[in-house]
Amino acid sequence: MPAFSLKNKLFLVVVLSIAVSACGGSSGGGAPSTDPTPETPDSLPTPVPETIPTLITPTPLQVPTASLELIDPTPGAGDEFGSTSIVQLSNGNIVVRDPLDSSVAEHNGAVHLYSPLSADPIASLYGDNANDELGTVVTLVGDAYYVIASPNDDVNGLVDAGSVRLMNGNTGEQVAMVAGSAANALLGSGSITGLGNGNFVVASDNATVNGLVGAGSVYLVNGVTGRTIGEPLVGGAAIDRFGDRIFPLANNNYVMTSNSASNGELNSAGVVMLVNGETGEPIGTPLRGSHTSAFIGVGGITTLNNGNYVVSSPRESNGEITLAGSVRLFNGATGEQIGDTLFGDRERDEISNPGFSLFSGVVALDNNNYIVASPNDDLSRGSVRLFNGTTGAEVGTPILGGAAGQTVVALPGGNYVVGSPSSSDNGLTSNGSVRLIDGATGEQIGPTLAGNNDSDRFGTSSFTNSSIVLLANGHYVVAAALDDENSLTNAGSVRLMNGRTGEQIGDAFVGDNEEDRIGFTSVLALSNNNYAVISENDTVNGVISAGSIRLFNGTTAEAIGTPTVGDVVNDQLGKSQRFSSLLQGRSVAFNNGNYAVLSEVDDENGIVDAGSARLFDGGTGAQIGIISGEVAADMSGAVVQQGVGGDYFILTQRRADKGGLEDSGRVRIVVPE
Repeated sequence: MPAFSLKNKLFLVVVLSIAVSACGGSSGGGAPSTDPTPETPDSLPTPVPETIPTLITPTPLQVPTASLELIDPTPGAGDEFGSTSIVQLSNGNIVVRDPLDSSVAEHNGAVHLYSPLSADPIASLYGDNANDELGTVVTLVGDAYYVIASPNDDVNGLVDAGSVRLMNGNTGEQVAMVAGSAANALLGSGSITGLGNGNFVVASDNATVNGLVGAGSVYLVNGVTGRTIGEPLVGGAAIDRFGDRIFPLANNNYVMTSNSASNGELNSAGVVMLVNGETGEPIGTPLRGSHTSAFIGVGGITTLNNGNYVVSSPRESNGEITLAGSVRLFNGATGEQIGDTLFGDRERDEISNPGFSLFSGVVALDNNNYIVASPNDDLSRGSVRLFNGTTGAEVGTPILGGAAGQTVVALPGGNYVVGSPSSSDNGLTSNGSVRLIDGATGEQIGPTLAGNNDSDRFGTSSFTNSSIVLLANGHYVVAAALDDENSLTNAGSVRLMNGRTGEQIGDAFVGDNEEDRIGFTSVLALSNNNYAVISENDTVNGVISAGSIRLFNGTTAEAIGTPTVGDVVNDQLGKSQRFSSLLQGRSVAFNNGNYAVLSEVDDENGIVDAGSARLFDGGTGAQIGIISGEVAADMSGAVVQQGVGGDYFILTQRRADKGGLEDSGRVRIVVPE
């Protein structure tokens, strides 16, 4: 059975509309009255020229001058208005997701468009069936459009057919809709990815195709008309999960990975293919796994500045060597492999598997070279290798041992920093090390930074924080939360390092209590070259785990101003309990140098775990303002985002109890006074 098909056997209905008055407005209501009628599965609608929309020009940018709260026109308990985060267009308009809205039926879902100058929505769109969950995903496309994906949308009586709607970012009107024309098509169940040419890719990796559950589908859609382009790519077997991930390239092509796709009788062999972003046609010969459970492409795709791309497959076997792992370089225009495949030479080398880390196992450099980091290589001793991004040839001598490659950070100009937390330097055990490496030769620059005690584990990184943080001036900060300082276990330390010489700048900032774990929560790089050190476990003034937020000069490493600290045991300033906010929205640097920090369990105004969002001056460290939760857990899952075009931020509180309605959610625009 083939791993994919270009046959359009399934499920597209395209509806084009210039103005959809039934988008609901602020008063709610049902879904647009222009819902599609089923089409013959083997054909797409014929375009009607006079109904094809023209290119929308964004309205002029609007920047708020005063704080305001965006009003949910149909609030309800459990709605989680503003779920996850908002999307803001280039004109300043704000799209708010509300997929659990139950104003029409249970969890019908809604999406609202707001001007940043008004509390009331410009337009609202509602699902019309229970569990439609309209607005599961919202993505920007170009400057004046946004896309609403709702995989559970029931269309024309087809349960979970799914829908993807192209929306006018000026008016909130629906431009076009692509809908599944079979039950469980789950259109939009994966990602929506915009390309540089204005088209976008709709991936539905959970889609049922031709009766094959989880076969998956990928469609290319015109970002102006909303019409599909070419025929879809669809999986040829159940659980192929076609469209698992989409990676756009600078030349407007895209790479699709489906690591669970079958290759004939080989289950989960995986497939990676280059696709033309103008036509939707595959380019060249797809890369497929040659054995069961090869999971080709599971490590992701890394794009290089020269247009080439690197495929990471850490679970691929090398002949009889299981889980050896592999890395391949490809031409982004032709899809042809460049150079030889890099394979591991031992079982469980898992080449390019970053392990429990924020970082990809393949890191692109500014000079078009790339790094392959493999902490599990050579019996988990680890390795970091440099490769030429034009030829695929290895450059220089690899860094080996010490769980090398758990942390790799690219610096401007092509150099990079390697953290090896299990490195045993100077006769110590797992003190860890951090090295600056020349990105052209692979040679080390300057001295090695290493811990002074066993188990200091310099260079450690995880999903919760990065231990090496790049500053705007090219220097970098090394946080070592497990560093024993002054005989204090896990006091923690933070050091500023010169990005050109690898030398330490100034003195380290260290904790003054055991388990302070300075820098554990995060180090936030600011646009003015300064950096904020956030330490949720810091004990201050005898208050255990009060947490602290401190500002430092990014040129001298000197402390700036007075730290902000918690005043109650376990305030844990800077702590976020929501996993996704570890990567987005917990602490945010703004373009003007200021920054905001969320603290979900901060006790405020006598309310335990009310939570807070604090805004700071990035030049002085002074707190500019604070928004506190009104009941316990009000800030749970909150997200802070900088506003477009101005020095304001948008605070989304999905679990806020607005108006006494539990978890109804709220969204606020905050303009500092």
